[in-house]
Amino acid sequence: MSNNNGINIFDHLLQMESQAQEIVAQAQAEADHRISEAENRNRLKYEEINAKETQALKAAYQEEISAAKEAYSIKLTAYREELKNRPLEKTAFFNLTEQFLREC
Repeated sequence: MSNNNGINIFDHLLQMESQAQEIVAQAQAEADHRISEAENRNRLKYEEINAKETQALKAAYQEEISAAKEAYSIKLTAYREELKNRPLEKTAFFNLTEQFLREC
């Protein structure tokens, strides 16, 4: 009976080890599942925030471009107007051109 009792204890220990392995495997599977879910939630949150920030930056960029184009247009119009209002000094131009050609 003593030998049979030792076998029963050994079988019981093997069963407990098997159960412990199963519990550990289930716990690892649950941890992996929770980690995966957390990663998915965080990825979606990141993508949402990134999309909002990207859109805001694009809008700010477009505003800056529009403001720069408008400022350029205003300055160009003013410059053209200034050129148009300047008197033409043809005589001085021809004299300067003639002097230049003589020096060459």
